[in-house]
Amino acid sequence: MINGAQNRKSELLRYALLRRDDLKLVFHKAEFDSKSVFEVLIYGYFYREIHLDDGNGWIFELIHRNQIRTDDTKDDVISFRVDNETSAKKWSAAFADKLEMDPTFKP
Repeated sequence: MINGAQNRKSELLRYALLRRDDLKLVFHKAEFDSKSVFEVLIYGYFYREIHLDDGNGWIFELIHRNQIRTDDTKDDVISFRVDNETSAKKWSAAFADKLEMDPTFKP
């Protein structure tokens, strides 16, 4: 179960999986839905993880930066929270296996 942030003021409950063969992160409305509501190819993304001290899980952020930086360039960021500690550790291991940690991140 994933709590994906659609904007900074609210969360949407979604279920997600990472397809390891093609590096697509796929979100569904319900656990056994066959149709996704959001898919993104995360090849070339960096990741960050933040363990929440209040016991509300972990926040994962996937960041993609354009190679050419200008003053108005913005990073593409996908942010979601995982409540379950065991699931969060699995997400962490999957991202560590497939992506690089964001070099600019200071936890």
